[in-house]
Formats: sequence, C-alpha cells, structure tokens
Amino acid sequence: MQSIILNKGREKTVLNRHPWIFSGAIKSTPYSLSSGEIVQVLDYQNHLLGYGFYSRESQIAIRMFEFTNQPIIMNENYWYHKWQKIWNFKLSLLEHNTNAFRFIHAEGDEMPGLIIDIYNQVAVIQILTAGTYNLIPLLQKFLISHNIFYHYDKSDAKILTKEGIPPRKQWLSNKIQEIWFQENGIQFLCDVEEGQKTGFFLDQKNNRALVGQHAKNKIVANIFAYTGGFSLYALKNQAHKVYSIDSSKRALEILEKNIQKNWGPLNHHESIVEDAFRWLKNMPEHQIDIIILDPPAFAKHHSAVGQAYRGYKEINLQALKKIKSGGYLFTFSCSQVVGLELFRKILFDAACDANRHVRLLKTLGHSYDHAPSLFHLEGEYLKGLWLYIE
Repeated sequence: MQSIILNKGREKTVLNRHPWIFSGAIKSTPYSLSSGEIVQVLDYQNHLLGYGFYSRESQIAIRMFEFTNQPIIMNENYWYHKWQKIWNFKLSLLEHNTNAFRFIHAEGDEMPGLIIDIYNQVAVIQILTAGTYNLIPLLQKFLISHNIFYHYDKSDAKILTKEGIPPRKQWLSNKIQEIWFQENGIQFLCDVEEGQKTGFFLDQKNNRALVGQHAKNKIVANIFAYTGGFSLYALKNQAHKVYSIDSSKRALEILEKNIQKNWGPLNHHESIVEDAFRWLKNMPEHQIDIIILDPPAFAKHHSAVGQAYRGYKEINLQALKKIKSGGYLFTFSCSQVVGLELFRKILFDAACDANRHVRLLKTLGHSYDHAPSLFHLEGEYLKGLWLYIE
C-alpha cells in the first residue's frame, strides 16, 4: 500500500474526521498511484492519520474511510467487520413490519462513494468512485451471507467516466421481476431499473409516518407524488380524500398498483397526471387540509440557486395562499446547495406574500438510516418544514 503525505497544517480536517482531502492539501503523491487504490494518509511528519480511496481525476483526491493512527491490514476480515457493524446499527433502527432501509450511506457510514439500499431481498448498489467499485465482489458476498440474494448495480453517475469506469445499470445476479417491500406494514413496489434514485425515496420514511399521524378525516394533496409514499400513509390512516399529482404517468401507474396491493380499488383516492406548478396554480382555495410538497432537486450546482429560489418560492406561495385555514403544509427541498437557512428564508418570503399567519411546528430531515456524519454536514441534503397555516 502506498502513502500520501499532506502539507503542514492540512492534517487538521482529517484529525477532525472530515472525510474529504482536496488535491491542494497534498504534499506528495507517488507517480504510479492509480484512481481507486487505497492509500495511507500521513501528516507532514509522517504520522499515520488513516486510510482512504485515492482519485487522481477528482478535486477530492482522497475520501477517508478509516481514521486511525494504528496500521491496519485491509483484508476481507476488515471489510466484513466494518460492514457488519453498520448492518447491525441499521437493523437496530428498523421499524416493525419494515424490510427496506439504507444499509450504507456513503460518508454517513464512513464508506464514501458507496450507497446501498435494501428492498426485501434486493440490494441496489450505487458506486460513485473507483475505490468502492473494486469492492463489489466482496460486497456481494457479504450481502448473500445476509440473505440478500438479488443485486442491482445502478452506478450511472457520469462522474465515473473520469476514473475510467463506464456508468451502468445492470443486474449482478438473477433478475427479479417485481420487487415488493414493506414499510410500516404498507406494501410498496420498487422500480429499481427506471425509478428515481434507487427506485424509492427511503429518506422520507419518518416524514411519511408523521403525515400519516395527522391525516385522519383530512383532504390531502400529495404534490410531486412519485409512486405515492405519502399518499399511502395518508390512506392507511383514514384520510377522507387523497389527491396524488405527478407529471409521470409511469410513476402514478405504480402508485395505483401499490393501492391495489394494499386495499384493492379505492374511491377516495385520485391520481392526477399533471405538471405540479400548473395544478397548484389552479388548485381550489380553502379546500385542502394537508399539502405535501416534495419536488425533485431544483438546484444541483451553486449557479442554479437563484432559479431554485424562484421555483421553491412559487410552489410554496401557491400552497400557502390556497390551503385551508388550520391546515398543514409539509414542504421539502432535497437540493444540497439550498441550505436550511435559505430554505426557511424562502418560506418566510412566500408566507409574507401569501399574507397568512404561519407557525413552524417542526424542522424535518432524513430518516434515521440516512443520518449524515456530524463531521461531514455536506451530507445533510434533505430539509423540510412542518407548518401550520391560519
């Protein structure tokens, strides 16, 4: 294993357990080092700081996965022990009648460049770096030992090409035709091949349960519904009427399958294929008790923050203007570059323009199995607000 030495003073962030080391922090790099190799990271006095995955092409030259001043042999036992510890922790968070969870959450679980979501007996693997790509055979072996027999590789990020790895979407095992899983006793169909993210938004699990707790006898509008996570929780908890709005006909077809699987035909649910902005603009006033706004990311780069601000403000303004007095707005942003402070400002501006009195009941975030590392708050991408409107 080769070593990388940091410039003097650049060891501070590593000692504070931040997993990213940028190329400018490095004093010397062996010429023969290739992207994906595991390296020892040393300070300017040659003291060991830990181990990481090296990337020659990225500005983030090293992604740390082990912080230690003691030498470690990186063999199969090391990885199994590391993954078993994560596995046990995630199972300890799992609710009754639930068999879907995020097993590995990149930097949050000290496995940068790797995401694995479990849906019943299926693992969806997303590789973001060459370093984690090299671990796939061992990961599959570990998953099989835990009765996860079906593996889908959804590593389609274009950034992989910079490290010489072709983006891909493929089964690494036998294919399973329909993937059904349970979340708090509700059956969901997961579209791993064509669906967003790994096929479902597991990060909203706790927020879906919260909406369900307040949905009884209420009229609910789930905007950007996708395959209906929030809608099904509202229906399970005896909502009076649920509208699910999304521009994707395919997503709403899966939503209807979910409803059919759980309860059969329902006359108090309506799927609406329509642009969310248009539906909100034409939404009747003072009839909806609960509105959920969970749009896709409006900004993926800092250059798009201004555009995202306008988009978030517009959808929230329409919701705030038209929601029934005494209603709840559950509003979210998964744009990493739109921080919580900015998101709250957007809602402040929208509430002022709507001329409604708004109470902030709770700040919301990821489900617990998506917890970011306290030392890497860049991983804290999902933020939400639970608002009461008069």
